[in-house]
Amino acid sequence: MGSHSRTKIVIAAFLAAVVLGGVLSVCVVFGPDWIVGNGSGLTTADRLVAENDVRSTLLQGFGGLLALGGVAVGAVMTLRQVRANREGHSIDLFTKAIDQLASDQVSVRHGGVYALEQLSELDARYRGHAHALLTAFVRRHAPWPPVNPEPEVPAMQGGVADDVGGLT
Repeated sequence: MGSHSRTKIVIAAFLAAVVLGGVLSVCVVFGPDWIVGNGSGLTTADRLVAENDVRSTLLQGFGGLLALGGVAVGAVMTLRQVRANREGHSIDLFTKAIDQLASDQVSVRHGGVYALEQLSELDARYRGHAHALLTAFVRRHAPWPPVNPEPEVPAMQGGVADDVGGLT
């Protein structure tokens, strides 16, 4: 986390503390007197009971708002964690697909191609990377013009390897 982000967090925390202090002072000191009022025709004892009831209600409402704020912060943190996990999964799938494309076995290379396809569907940010990898893979395994004449290339159909022939 950069110093700019930390500064923003410190400023936000300070502002939240100021707002919290202001709301608490209204709830405890000023709010009950404003709500009940002096000219309500109540006796002093009844007015103090009413102010305490208002004070309790305001503090309970404020506590409920704080609880909702905590739930919201928890939801945001959970969402960030889910996004980080998804990104880690995408990176892992991309890395495994690259490893599979480098295999000597055709079936493993097929799995790499399908993994890149799946990753492209799951995360649009990887489409260009998958396209570039598959293009480089085809260029390497099926150069044009062909390096070897068709009769000399074993396990190929029509001069193109099985896995490359399926891509074209």
